[in-house]
Amino acid sequence: MSTGIRIDGVERTLLAFGRLERGIARKVVPKAVRAGGSVQLKATRQQAPKKNRLLSRSLTMVLRRYNGAVYAVIGQQVRKTVNVKKLKHSGGISGQGNVVPIHLVENPVKAHEITGSPWLRFNLNGRQVWAKRVLHPGHSGRHFAQRAADQTRGAAEAAFEVKFINELNKEVPAV
Repeated sequence: MSTGIRIDGVERTLLAFGRLERGIARKVVPKAVRAGGSVQLKATRQQAPKKNRLLSRSLTMVLRRYNGAVYAVIGQQVRKTVNVKKLKHSGGISGQGNVVPIHLVENPVKAHEITGSPWLRFNLNGRQVWAKRVLHPGHSGRHFAQRAADQTRGAAEAAFEVKFINELNKEVPAV
């Protein structure tokens, strides 16, 4: 699920966190990371394709810990199905509300053959077509998650910093 985003200043930040008491850091840092990640999650949802909003609804954020650091990972809920009765267009790969996997939209896809069992159904020029096999032309990828990350980097860092300072002040009152 990685999009190859490089984060500057991680080493310096980890050193600063190392100086905090362990208990305080475990309370404060996740809240600050969630605040910064929420900014990027909102932007990613806004940048996602808008045909029926199934993909943007499936995006979520989880916090992960690696080597003492906390990271916000923005990705897709696995096997997310949306109630399509409320939508005008069912959408998704199956046409029944199953969300398209994010990697098929975000990253380039080479031309390939799709074979169905027993039939594939899709709309072409306003009419429903049934076929046993289809030649998919491929595409160059939307890169919406990367664009959202690039556009909100400063805002996410600012949200992190504000939340970190506020939470730290709650945990360690001024003397």
